Amino acid sequence: MHKAHRQARQRQLQEEELLREIHYRQSLPTVTRKDLYSNGSKKFGLIVASPSCSSSSSEEPNFLCDDENNDDENTENSSNDDYEMKISSLPDFILQKHDMKNLECSGSSTNEMNPTETIVRLQCRVHSNRGSGKLHFLILREGIHFVLATLFTTDKEMIHFVKKITPESIVEVFGKVCTAENEITERVISGKFKTMEIKIERIYILSLARGLPFTVQDYMVQNFKNQKTSFVKNVSTENQISNTQLLDHRVISLRIPCQLAIFKIQSSVTKYFRQFMEQLEFVEIHTPKLSTCQRPYQGRDLMKVYEVGPVFRKDAGTTYRHLTEFTSLDFEMVIQSHYLEIIHLVEKLLNSILTRLETEMAQELTLIRQEQEDDDSEKLLSISSTSIVTNHERTCLVISYHEAIALLNNYRQEHQNPLEEIFLPQYGLSTHDTQKLSQIIRDTFHRDLFILYRFPSSLKSYHVMKPPSIMEEESMHNRLSNSFEVYLRGQCIGSGYQSIHDHDMLKKECEKCNGMEWCNLDYLKYGTWPHAGCSFGLERFVMAYLGLGNVRRSSLFPRDSHRMTP
Repeated sequence: MHKAHRQARQRQLQEEELLREIHYRQSLPTVTRKDLYSNGSKKFGLIVASPSCSSSSSEEPNFLCDDENNDDENTENSSNDDYEMKISSLPDFILQKHDMKNLECSGSSTNEMNPTETIVRLQCRVHSNRGSGKLHFLILREGIHFVLATLFTTDKEMIHFVKKITPESIVEVFGKVCTAENEITERVISGKFKTMEIKIERIYILSLARGLPFTVQDYMVQNFKNQKTSFVKNVSTENQISNTQLLDHRVISLRIPCQLAIFKIQSSVTKYFRQFMEQLEFVEIHTPKLSTCQRPYQGRDLMKVYEVGPVFRKDAGTTYRHLTEFTSLDFEMVIQSHYLEIIHLVEKLLNSILTRLETEMAQELTLIRQEQEDDDSEKLLSISSTSIVTNHERTCLVISYHEAIALLNNYRQEHQNPLEEIFLPQYGLSTHDTQKLSQIIRDTFHRDLFILYRFPSSLKSYHVMKPPSIMEEESMHNRLSNSFEVYLRGQCIGSGYQSIHDHDMLKKECEKCNGMEWCNLDYLKYGTWPHAGCSFGLERFVMAYLGLGNVRRSSLFPRDSHRMTP
C-alpha cells in the first residue's frame, strides 16, 4: 500500500513539473518583425512611432510566435528543435548586435536599403542624457567609442520614460543611422562619429544605474576643465574626484575610456611579449607562486623558457611605483659565450613591443595623449615627443654603471652645484638620481630608453655571477657583476643578471655573506647550464611608457600595504 502511494505521488510530481515547463515555455517573450515595427507596442519597452516602417509590417511572416491552437502534447516533443529553427529564420539585422566601433553611415553591399534607413541595434551605456520638450539628446558609450542619439517624439509617456534614464544605465537602442546636419561639437565624440547620428526608434532599459558616487561624465568634465567651451565653463569644481575615490569605486572608474585604453595597451604588451618569445622558440612554463622554488627553472634543459605570472611581495611602502601584488614578465635562457647575449635580446624585445604598440594601438595612445594634454602637470610628457615612440631603428642605449656615475658628476660640475654630493659607485643610485640620469641621457642622447650594466657586486645579490678575471683580485666594492637594469622615462622597469651555475662557487659566495643561511643547492651538483634571465614588471612598464605618474593606474585592482579592497 505504501509502495502504491509513493508511485502515485511520484506521478503527481512529474505531472506538476510538466505543467510548469509548459507554462514557462508559453510565457517566453516572442519577437516578430511585426512587433519590431508596430506602433505603440509595450511588450519590450517604449517605442517611438515609425510610420515609415509600419507599412511593410503586415507582409512579414511571424517568425517566433507559436500557433495559438497548438496542443499540449506537441509542446513537449517539438519545442527545442522548432525553437532553434525559428530563431535561425530571423533576419540578421534583427538578431545581430552592432558594435559601435564598426558603425558606419553606409549600407552594406548586400543591403539595397538607403543608408539613411539602415536599422541598427546597439547595447551600450548612456554617457549623458539631456533635452527638453519633444527633443532629447543621448550620448551613448561603448568602451572608448561615443555616438550621439537623438529622440524626437510627442508621446508624453515616451518623454517621461526617457527622462528616467540615468547616466551609466545600460540601454538597448534600435534606430536609423543618418548623416548629421551639422558636425557634432561634443568634446567626447571624435572621428567618424562627428558626422553621424542615430535617430532613435526604440529604446529599452536593460539595467538602470542608481546611487552612483560619481559618473564617467563627471570625471571627464573635471579632466576637461581647461577647455574653453560653454559646456564645461559653468561646471562647479567644488566636488573634485580624487584618486582615492577612483580606487575605492574601481568598478566605475574602469568605465572611463582613458582607463580602458590603458588596460588594452597592457593586454597588448603581454600579447606581444608572448608572441616574441614564441617566435624565438621559448617554452612557456608555470612555476609555484605561494611556495616558490629557489629558481624559476632549476634544470635549464628546456634551454629557453618564459613565464607571465603574479608576484607577491612584502613591501611596507606606499610609493607611486610599488605594489605588493603585480604581474611579472620573466624569461631565462642558456647563454653560449657571454651574458651580453641576453642584453641584446632585451633590446630586440623592447623594440618589437614598442614598435607594435605605436602602430597597432594608435587610437588608444591618442586617447591617453589627449588626457595628458588636458592636464597641465609638467610630470606628464607628451608621448609623441619622445624618441621611444618616434624612432625605433637606432639601437637601444647601453652604458655601464660607472659611465652613468661619470655623467652625473659631470652634470654637477657644469652646473656648479656645491650642495650636491659627489656620486660614488659603491653607494648606488636613489630614485631621484635615476630620474636625473634619465633627463641627462634624454638631453644628451635623445633617448628615453637605456640599459645600465656591470653594476658593482656589492649592490647585487650573492648569486649573481662576477667576471672571473677579477673574481679574486679586486676588493669587494670594486668587483663588478654580470647584471643590468632597464630604464624607461626615469623608471626602472626591469632587471636581469647571469646566475652562478657552479656549486662550489655559489657555496663560497654564500659563506661570505654574514648571516646568510645555507640553502639547498644540491641541484647544482648534477650539472647546470650557464644561464641568464630578465624580469619586467608589467604595471610599471605600462606606467612608465604612458607617463601615468602612478603605478596604481595601470593595475586593475591595485594592492599595497594599505589597500586590500575592492
